[in-house]
Amino acid sequence: MSDDDALIHTETVSWGFRTTSPIVLDETSRTRTVFMGEIHDGKLRSHMVRQRKGEGGEWLDINEVNFNQIPPDAGVKIELNTAATERLFDRLVQLRRIADSELPPSGSKDFVVAPAEEVVRVVGRERAQAIRILLALPLTQEDWEALIESAPDIAISLAEAQLLHQRKATIDEFESSLREHSDDEAFWQEFFKKNPWMLEAAFSAAVVLLADDIYIGGKRAGSRHGLGGSVADFLFSDESTKSFAVVEIKTPSTRLIGARYRGSPNEANEIFSPSSELSGAVVQVGNQIASAVADFDHVLRESYPTNLDRVHPKGVLIVGQKDGLGPRELASFNLFRHKLFSLTVIAYDELLRRLRIMYDLEIPTAPEQ
Repeated sequence: MSDDDALIHTETVSWGFRTTSPIVLDETSRTRTVFMGEIHDGKLRSHMVRQRKGEGGEWLDINEVNFNQIPPDAGVKIELNTAATERLFDRLVQLRRIADSELPPSGSKDFVVAPAEEVVRVVGRERAQAIRILLALPLTQEDWEALIESAPDIAISLAEAQLLHQRKATIDEFESSLREHSDDEAFWQEFFKKNPWMLEAAFSAAVVLLADDIYIGGKRAGSRHGLGGSVADFLFSDESTKSFAVVEIKTPSTRLIGARYRGSPNEANEIFSPSSELSGAVVQVGNQIASAVADFDHVLRESYPTNLDRVHPKGVLIVGQKDGLGPRELASFNLFRHKLFSLTVIAYDELLRRLRIMYDLEIPTAPEQ
């Protein structure tokens, strides 16, 4: 079946009665046979027309035969070869499946009907809505297994589209949560726990999440609630080096910049100190890494004996927002964080922008500071 045969346009003639796009069953240089299908209240009707090519190359209907006036021993024979018969059969199957679907009583509608073992797919104006509905469906394991068995390429494409659809929705949630939960660290701990792929975007190399809210060193035994221990919000492993990486999160409302340290307002010599919250968080992450390295053999290596080492440990601090910083404040913030060794400091709105770029989402057009 050709792509042209698969696309079927239906048009309402009267309430509950639709015509469908014609299909050419067979054709010569001078004549052809055309099948016209109709759907009336869920039932099929049809007729065939013989056409002859006119002088201008257009197709003209051959004069109809009046069966009331032909002799009793006469008749009209329209012969179909094997290919035409198969094409007619396929079209009848298509129309039967369209008629069985929930058609509105009026309006035009386009369909793409796949081979008999597949499904009817809506196209045109309804296509986007149909895809959105399909992506939102909570497909069961049985659904996926059946789809993988019957149409693995479709299953892969659908899985990728569904993942992209879900992640784009989560990125939108990330943006709205910056306003609604700007000072709630517990919310962000849980949010990133559910969506660790967002934290992966803060790294320059491929990483894998190992644990969250995890004790990494500083004492011989115990839990988060014991004294003297060092706990990371998230623990990752670098896929290339297998070194560990700790991630610490603060809130989006955390101040990044403190008071002016020296210089004149808006001049090149104007510099600002990092806020006490930012500098304290940087020291905290540094201490976490040092504790994890010192106690690595009897803490992290015991938990991850084959896929983690301490050769090149890293730290990531997600804190505050750049939005609202003046040019000189932003310059001071960048000077401070870019001089840090093995520690990446990234603001929440920077992480959001990076995710939007990665997933090809629209980015606000405000100039980058």
